[in-house]
Amino acid sequence: MAKTIIYTITVTKTSEAAHQETFYSLNPWCSNHLYHEGHDDGGKVFSLPEGIAVGRDRSGGRILYEKSSGRSVEICAMRGSPVLRYGKYRYALENIGGCGLPGESA
Repeated sequence: MAKTIIYTITVTKTSEAAHQETFYSLNPWCSNHLYHEGHDDGGKVFSLPEGIAVGRDRSGGRILYEKSSGRSVEICAMRGSPVLRYGKYRYALENIGGCGLPGESA
């Protein structure tokens, strides 16, 4: 089973209070600037379900996709944990502990 790092991102300051939020991402918080401030939790290692892979989008950011169809997989929150949503499926991820994977960088 494949593994990946998922970061909990907390946006603490935005130009619109409604966008202050916490969400999950394969990419760490990039930087604070004039309109946004926030941080990530350093990332945790999760195992991925069979048929899901990590790739790169056009800008070089990490994404999840279905190997069989190439469709992207969304990371959403359920009961305070990351859940994958693809097609009609929802898959709760297993945190296998630790931070960072050898040879994997954001």
